[in-house]
Amino acid sequence: MALVPQSMKPACSSAIEAKLFLLFHTSELSERFQGTLHVGKIVQTVAIEKMSQPLKTGQWATVTFRFLRNPEFIRTGCKIFFRQGRTKAMGTILKTFPFEDKIDR
Repeated sequence: MALVPQSMKPACSSAIEAKLFLLFHTSELSERFQGTLHVGKIVQTVAIEKMSQPLKTGQWATVTFRFLRNPEFIRTGCKIFFRQGRTKAMGTILKTFPFEDKIDR
């Protein structure tokens, strides 16, 4: 839960785009890889939807993550930490994608 003024126009994000630096992975990190994303106090499982290039240890790429459980209130510029087992990466959020409720009522 976040307490923010209405003037800020808060919106939940179902996906984010981030500039990511791969600290360690045994081979090559690619799309559909799942791991845990840490953004401040938010910790949630995400899947990599899109990448500018496959990543090897020590490389940078622009990556799109999709939250697997719930949308989250996240702002651009926040620092992130991504991990799964021995795989570790860090980066910064460049863009957020608003949550769209697709339930027909």
